[in-house]
This record gives sequence, C-alpha cells and structure tokens, in this order.
Amino acid sequence: MFKHLLNDPNFLPITIIFIALVLVAIWQKLDRFFIPLALVYSLYVIITIVMSPDQKSQFELPMKEIVKVPVDTLNKVINKKESELVRLAEKVRLAEKVRLAEKVRLAEKVRLAEEVRLATIEASRLAEEARLAEEVRLAEEVRLAEEVRLATIEAARLAEEARLAEESVVSGLSVNSIKICESINDSLRKPFNSGKVFPVTLGQVYCFTNIKNTLNERTILYEWYYQGNSIHKHPVKIQRSNYYRSWASKKIKIGEWYVLVRDKETNIVLETAYFSISNE
Repeated sequence: MFKHLLNDPNFLPITIIFIALVLVAIWQKLDRFFIPLALVYSLYVIITIVMSPDQKSQFELPMKEIVKVPVDTLNKVINKKESELVRLAEKVRLAEKVRLAEKVRLAEKVRLAEEVRLATIEASRLAEEARLAEEVRLAEEVRLAEEVRLATIEAARLAEEARLAEESVVSGLSVNSIKICESINDSLRKPFNSGKVFPVTLGQVYCFTNIKNTLNERTILYEWYYQGNSIHKHPVKIQRSNYYRSWASKKIKIGEWYVLVRDKETNIVLETAYFSISNE
C-alpha cells in the first residue's frame, strides 16, 4: 500500500512544499492555515495510497497514431499553400498601392484647397486695399472741395467787407464792431462770451453790434443765414450816435452760419459775422 506511495515521483516535492508552507505559516503566525494545509496534504496521501497505477493510467492521454501522407499529396498541399500565399501577397501589394494612390490624391486635394484658400485671402486683401485707396481718394476729394468752398466763402467775405466799407463811408452809417456771443448783459449792454464756434446745447446765440450813425433814426436788419440760405430777418431801430449798441438773437442748430447787418433804406450791407455751431 505504501510502496507505490513512496514510488510516486510527486510525493517528495509535494511533501517538501507542504513543510515549507507550514514553516511560513508558523513564521507569520498564521495558525488558522494549519488545519486546511493538513487536510489537503492528508487528502493527497489517501488518494495516492488508494489509487493503483492502473487507475492512474486512465487519466493519461493516449498518443495519436502517426498518419503517413504520400509525398506527392504533401507537395500538392505545399504548392497550393504557396500559391495561396502568393495570391495574398499580390492582394496586399495591390491594396497598398491603392492606399498610397489615395493618400497622394488626398494630399493633392489638400494642396489645391490650400491654394484656393490663399488665393481667396489674397483677393480679399487686394479688395480691401482697393477699398481703402478709394476711401482715401474720396476723402481727399472731399477735403479739396471743402478747401475750395471755404476759400470761396473767404474771398466772398473779403470782397463783401471791402464793398461794405466803401458803401458805409458814403452813407454815413457804419458798424464799429460786430460780435457773436452766448448772451447779453442787459444792464451793461455788453456781449458775454463772444467767439466763432459755439455748442448746439446753448439753444440760441446773439449778434451784438456797435454802430456809428451820423444820420437820423435808421432801421437796420439782422439777416441770419444757415448753410448759405437766408432763414430770418430781424429789424432794429437805431438812433443817431457814434456808439449805438444793438443786438438780435436766433435759435441755432449744428452747421455753418453768418449774419448780415443791412441798412433797410439803402439795402446796403454794413457788416457780416461768420460762426459755426458744433455738437460739443
């Protein structure tokens, strides 16, 4: 009974492993593993003793018989496999060729798309440059036209002043001074904050004049012009005096203005005052 146990080649290694596990359990103070290890080892010993060598042989797998294949048949199989491999290799080569061709096509498509994008950007840049150049040209034309307009107005003003100076001397009626101002100090009969440019928030401005009249009582007209168009005439009577102060007011809006002071009887323009109204 114990003879084939001792002859079992697995008995000694398993016994050594069991002893080693027991020693490790003792060293690690794992007392709860002693009983399971003892049961496993005891079960192994009992099975080994009970089972005979014939019973063990039932668990061994039988060897398969060697089948002899003819050489011609083997060569045919090998040739067939080689042909199959060659066909697969050719198929792989063609697939790789198609893949590379598709890769080249996609790369060319990307290149053309990039060229189109860059051409579009360049066209947009040129269009923007042309637009800016056109804006600069138009702005320059507007500036030159404005300079011409202002020069024309200034020339007309100088000519009018020269004519008025000559006519006023003849008529005995002249304007000593003329001012555009924000308001009038009624008690002192003086202008307040005179100037050439006024904010539209004032609502109205005043034209103040100091007139020399060597004649009898006269009527003068304050003619208000906005953007070159006459929009209001305000008559004022003046007495004989070397320094007669009078004024007139007008509601305002943004733009270019001027006021003509005219003798009503002779229709002679005595003086002109230019001013501007801004939005500030």
